[in-house]
Order: sequence, then C-alpha cells, then structure tokens
Amino acid sequence: MADFVHLHVHSAYTFRESLLRIEDLIEAAAAYEMPAIALTDTNGMYGAVSFYRQAKAHGIAPVLGCQLQIDLRMQAVEASAAWTRMEWRRELETIVLLARGLPGYRALTRLVTLAREHGPVPFIRIDDLSAHATDLICLIGGGESRLLAQFAAGDAQAAEASLQTLLNACPAGQVYIDVQDHQRSVERQGLPSLLRVARLWDVPLVATNDARYRFPEDAALHRAYAALDHPDAEDVWPNDRFALVSADEMRRGLRICPKPFKTQ
Repeated sequence: MADFVHLHVHSAYTFRESLLRIEDLIEAAAAYEMPAIALTDTNGMYGAVSFYRQAKAHGIAPVLGCQLQIDLRMQAVEASAAWTRMEWRRELETIVLLARGLPGYRALTRLVTLAREHGPVPFIRIDDLSAHATDLICLIGGGESRLLAQFAAGDAQAAEASLQTLLNACPAGQVYIDVQDHQRSVERQGLPSLLRVARLWDVPLVATNDARYRFPEDAALHRAYAALDHPDAEDVWPNDRFALVSADEMRRGLRICPKPFKTQ
C-alpha cells in the first residue's frame, strides 16, 4: 500500500480548470494503492456525493474538501465583477479545507454557501473561517496562495502577518503548510522562506500536488481548455507537473525539501 495520499485534487467540477473526472481520480487512487484520496474543487462541492460513493465502492477512504478564497482583513474586500483571475489572487488568500468527519462536511457546505453570498467573486472572511474551523484541516501556502507569493516577492513581514492570521483562526494543530513543487518561479523563490518560518513557528508540513489531469501528456490539452476562461493559463499551469502522480513520483519530484516528509 502506498504511503502517500493526494490531498489537493481538482475534478472537472472545477469548471475549465481541471480535466479529471471523478472516475479518473478514483481509478488512479486504486491503481496507486492509495488508502485514501481527497477532492478539493474550487468554490464548490458539486462532485462530493459521487466522489464519496465511488471511493467507498473501491475501498478507498474519501476525504471531502474544498479550495476557497479568503479575505484576511476584518473588513471585506470590495470584489468587482470585472476582476481578472490575477487581480483577485492579489487581494484574496487561497486555502484548501478538508473535512474531519460529518461535522467538517457540514462546516464546508456552510462556508461554500457564505462564499457565494459575498459577491461576484466567491470568498469567505477570516471570521467565517474562525467560526467553522473546529472540524476542518486547513492547508495554506500552496502554489496559488498569496502567502507564497508574498514570500517570493521578499515581503516577509506581510507574509508572516498572513500566516499568523490563519494560525489564529484555526485550532492548534489543524493548519499545515501545503508544500508543492510544480517548477514554477513562485515556488522556487517563495518556498525557502516559507519552510524556514514553518520550522521556526513549528507549523507542520504536508506534501501535495495540485492535480488537474490524469497523466502528464494531458498537460497541453488542459492548458488549452483552461485558457477558454483563464487568459493566464500558460503562466498558472506552465508544464506537465499538474498530473495525478504516484507516491514514487511525488518523492522524486519534491527535491526542493531539505528532508523527506509525508502527509499526516
């Protein structure tokens, strides 16, 4: 049995950002002999029921999750319908939330509902997260996060303030640094500082891959499909590193880390 579990996976329910069908990710988890796999679509949980049933049918533990944008300020961002993907990424933090049992699933559905209520660009507020974090695991600092971008830009003060805000919002031990290596410049520039602060502050790490398609050879098709909605698709997903890879491939790919680690 594999000693790695994918905890950052987008299905085709993340419209025009992923090619993965629910069947694809369950098939991959079974082929890789993974005991569990997560589904973390952006701003929605439309595939949750199908994912749960298919995972259970294959003897795989389903981990229900969601990727959300969050305003770390106490006063909400004035979101504009005209914002581009890059513009809202500069204003809002991106996090992945995983449910801890049925209470966590209920918390996730509530947060997704709140995100949809706040404006044309879905997001939650930091106090929303605080109110529902008891039964959730929070993954922060992944490749799309503002936190990683702040470290990459050398703005350690702002990055550490963002990290502290997220740590304060969640119960102790339920926040993990989402370490990814897609060979993007933001990761190469930001990860050394992010990992250094994580060690100093004793924040645990979790290795993930932002899975958007089944095989590396699907990368070009994925970029063409994503570009229908995202003009910056070539920059966001520039290579074939966003596949649903095996545990062995994850270990080989994460050479950026100073020592091996695995998911909790």
